[in-house]
Amino acid sequence: MADMIAFDEALLAQAGPAGAPILLALSGGADSSAALICLADFCRREGRLLAAVHLDHAIRADSAADAAFCADLCARFALPFYSRRVDVPALAAASGVGLEAAARDARYAYFAEVMAEAGISVLVTAHHADDNLETMLMRLTRGTGLRGLCGIPPMRPFGGGVLVRPFLRTAKADMEALCAAYGIRPRTDVTNADPAYTRNRIRAEVVPTLCALNPALLTRAADTADALRADEAYLADAARQRYADLPAPDRADADWLGAQPTAMRWRLFALLYGHLADTMLEQVHLRALDRLLTAGSGSLSLPDGICATLWGGELCFARNAPSSTALTPTPAATGWQTFDACRARTALLRGGAEENIVESDTNIYKLFINRNLNFDTIKGYLYWRTREPGDVLLLRGCHRKVKKLMQESRIPPADRDRLPILCDEEGIVFLPGVGLRDGVDGGDTAVIVLLER
Repeated sequence: MADMIAFDEALLAQAGPAGAPILLALSGGADSSAALICLADFCRREGRLLAAVHLDHAIRADSAADAAFCADLCARFALPFYSRRVDVPALAAASGVGLEAAARDARYAYFAEVMAEAGISVLVTAHHADDNLETMLMRLTRGTGLRGLCGIPPMRPFGGGVLVRPFLRTAKADMEALCAAYGIRPRTDVTNADPAYTRNRIRAEVVPTLCALNPALLTRAADTADALRADEAYLADAARQRYADLPAPDRADADWLGAQPTAMRWRLFALLYGHLADTMLEQVHLRALDRLLTAGSGSLSLPDGICATLWGGELCFARNAPSSTALTPTPAATGWQTFDACRARTALLRGGAEENIVESDTNIYKLFINRNLNFDTIKGYLYWRTREPGDVLLLRGCHRKVKKLMQESRIPPADRDRLPILCDEEGIVFLPGVGLRDGVDGGDTAVIVLLER
């Protein structure tokens, strides 16, 4: 009877090493119960081990009964079963995240833990065609790009292995029918009928209307998702190739970016941003970055504490400096010093020791160095600080404003207030990006400033 529904066996065959064991995420609902029936038959034929895992979120009063149902179902099919209870409401309250997000995080963290301990590299979830359609519609109502319209990915890396969804072309109604044929009465999560959740309203009100217009809607939506996924994969790969050719992973020439087709430029924005953040940019951010390119200069705050700055023809992405980056006067010592407040490192090194700098350090955002500081010409003691109003530097016989020098040197506005400046009792000795004060050169000491990401 397991052949009552079709699922993607070829996808499972590609997942992990040949004959790799499979771990099924089992909730006790109709979807995962039907998946267990199908996978038990598939693994018996293929000679593969099947196990199931369940996390009791302690959200509903009857959640313990769900775990007991899953244990009994696995016993019926003689499958190894892993289970744990976690107080997700308490986790959500402590972390300040939503209940759904906390539940998902706890669930997948436990799944990854079981995979690692049991030596299982393939996790299967029972997401089906209805889930896929609902996801596409949800993203459409919120606003999305091509990637969002691709629906639920059939496979992705997870927990040192892969997460596979072989039921994305299987209707939920068929999974419910399979459970009934086996005399299985799955558990029901009453929150799935709560209209307060957008997905539930789409499921109850929108999908039935659309399916009445086209009874084959689930299949057509799955076909569309497959086609869009192929297009997205091609464009994403092309963007990664262009991104790999950039001289730095967090910046690009503004004119070059502006000349790219929109589909390519937006993906490049996402890659430049993604080098520093784990979150994804939304269309509102991508359009704002386009406006920044058109403006020709300026800065833009982005999610996850990232700032995009367009200055001197270059679009740069960097983490926002802390709210206070002022560096109070700090004695300059020989060797390396670290200033956490402005995310910078400095050094005074004698006799060529600066050659040991690893300029490929991925944590280095920008390097400033001058190898000619003459200690004999210093007036009083040396110290580091950040810029102050009215700062000037004696340069080629003239006192030049530091603000103007920083602009001319194309130092991004976001970096100017966190840039350590070397001073003595007469004023600025070394302005990173510009140079040494008149009369203090001709020595063998390297003065170095590294800005960190």
